[in-house]
Formats: sequence, C-alpha cells, structure tokens
Amino acid sequence: MLGDAAQPSATGTVRDRPAVTLSGTTAFVTAESGIEAFDTASGRKVWAAGTVTPAPTDGTVRAAPLVASMNGQPAVFAAFDRVVQGTGTAPSRTVIEILAANASTGAQLWDAQVDSTPSPDDFMGQDDGLVADGITAGKVIGVNAQTLVVTEGETTYVLDLSSRQLRWKRPSFQAIALDGGIVAGEGAPSYGQRQLAGYAAQDNSTTWSVPPVGAGHPASLAGPGLIAIDTTDGFDLLETKTGAARANIVQAAGHIHPWSCEFDQASVIACSDEAFNQADRIVALDATTLKQLWTLAATPGGRLVPSISAAWHGALYGHTSNGPVILDGRNGTDRATPEFAPILVDAYAVVYWNEGEVSATPATG
Repeated sequence: MLGDAAQPSATGTVRDRPAVTLSGTTAFVTAESGIEAFDTASGRKVWAAGTVTPAPTDGTVRAAPLVASMNGQPAVFAAFDRVVQGTGTAPSRTVIEILAANASTGAQLWDAQVDSTPSPDDFMGQDDGLVADGITAGKVIGVNAQTLVVTEGETTYVLDLSSRQLRWKRPSFQAIALDGGIVAGEGAPSYGQRQLAGYAAQDNSTTWSVPPVGAGHPASLAGPGLIAIDTTDGFDLLETKTGAARANIVQAAGHIHPWSCEFDQASVIACSDEAFNQADRIVALDATTLKQLWTLAATPGGRLVPSISAAWHGALYGHTSNGPVILDGRNGTDRATPEFAPILVDAYAVVYWNEGEVSATPATG
C-alpha cells in the first residue's frame, strides 16, 4: 500500500487521480505531511520529506507530485494547501507550500510559501470550472531552471526559482503546461467563455491566444506539447508553445462528456469522451503524425467502449461492464483481460486503486 495516496474527495469528473507518480523503481506520493517515496518492488517506504507548516488534522485533498531535474539532480516537487496560524495581532493566512526534495535521498532542496488568493470564480463556487481532473488543490504544473508553475483552483502562480518568490499570478486561468518559457493553459475572460492562451513565464506577457469559445468542458494536457480542447463536434489538439492547431478530430455524434487523452510514452495518444468512468468513444492517434489509427464508439449491439485508466507502450488499460481489459493501442483489438485495471503503468511497476487502497506491484512485461 502506498501510504495515503488515496485521499478524501480525490475523484475528479474525468478519471480517478490519486496523489502518486511513478518514476523508475519509485512511487512518489503527495502525503498529508509531505512527500513520501516507496520502492515499487518491495512496497517499502524509502524516505519521507515533511513540510514546514503542519498539515491540517481534518484531512486534505492533494495532487500527484511532479518529478523533474533541478540543477542536474533528480527532484520531486509537490504543493500543499496550508494555513499559517496568526500570532498576536497578525491574522492567520492561507498559503500554498511548495516542497522540493532530492528524488533519490529525500533531502530537502527547498521549501517556499505563496499566499493563496482565490480567483473571482472561486468565490462564485465555480472553482472546478477550468480544472480537468476535478482536483482544485495546489498542484505543481511544471518546472525548469528558472521557473516553477503551480495552480490552485482557478489561479496560476509563477515562481522565480533563484529567489523562490512569486514572479506573477493570473486569476481565472488554469495553467496546463510549462513549455520552455511559455505557460500554457485555459482562462475565463468573461462569464460563459473559455480561452486558451500562452504567457511568457518571465513577465506574464501574452505570447499566443486563440479566440474565446462558449463554456464547455475543461481543456487538458493531451501528450507532449499538446493541449486537447472540446469543440462542438469533437476536439482540437493545439501546441502548448505556440497555440498552433495540430489536429481537428471530428466525431459526428454529439457528446456530453469531456475529451481527455492518455499518452503511452511511446507512439500512441488515446483520447476518450468520458466521465464518471463511463466512456462513449475512443480515438487513438499516432503520437508523431497525429493521424487517426482507429476509433471505437458505443453502438447498439456493438463492442463495449472501455473507460481508459492508463496507457503504456502500445497498451491501453481500462474496464467495461465485463471487467478489466487491455486494448492494443495501435489497432484497438482486445489484447488481454487482467484481474484489475491499473491507474498507472511504467516499465517497472503497475499501480492499482482497489477498495480505497492504492498499491503497486512490479511490472511483469
């Protein structure tokens, strides 16, 4: 069992997203008190790094950590919603605490706090309107040598890594990716509208934007350097760095669920029209050319459409009313019927969420 990777209210409207990330032979968990690392072969906790500010006692919702390189070191980053208790005449304040630890040893690399200021939409009770996975807790979106991007609710915060201070923030904007020096994501320029845009990480200037559209489902990361956004008849794929349209996927039947995508870390991007573990159709694309490989749609008497839970190197994992299934990512045929449908897969481990517990087992091939 991977600590408290499962958590209160952690299920989004798209797919279940526990607070765990796989990297090599380690599973990194955003726990209540900080970051924890587990060996996926043995299940043994390797190390734990705690936050400066104590965790609330009533349980918190947390997003999965981000594994990246920092000054040539393997590092893991996580964000935590915290309350700094006031003293004397100073009131208490809510902050986002960002913790960075050495991924190998757990040694703290740095810790920073940013005052948390909800966007206007948050006050209106629409704090999940732009959040694709339904988790509005603090989340580290991306990091490079100069910049760290974190979101909470519908507000994006950009930190300068050299000073660990807030460089800028943008309310009513949900960052989706940090691509080079561009922070790409989706905003709400006015009530009932959504707009994809990219902003310079250094100064918050607009580098690209596309015309606003009527409010629909949230945009989401579709693969390396790509954002998926719903259209009236399917979905578009846009480049995170430039906003250029790369593909328009048209599906004749109307859809009511949001499109979201899984990259298999090799050659396939699988996108599905899904919510609450119910899928209406799957479209598989070649990750290089973005040409459609195959489509599976729900039709009377036809094949069941799996709810995709994970993808890895040509295999799509999911489940139907018949139980778990593995599809071939290149042609869509049934490959196997395993006992469980995993939520994360890589070359070393498979992570399952079963009966409220998150656990990892070594990959078998």
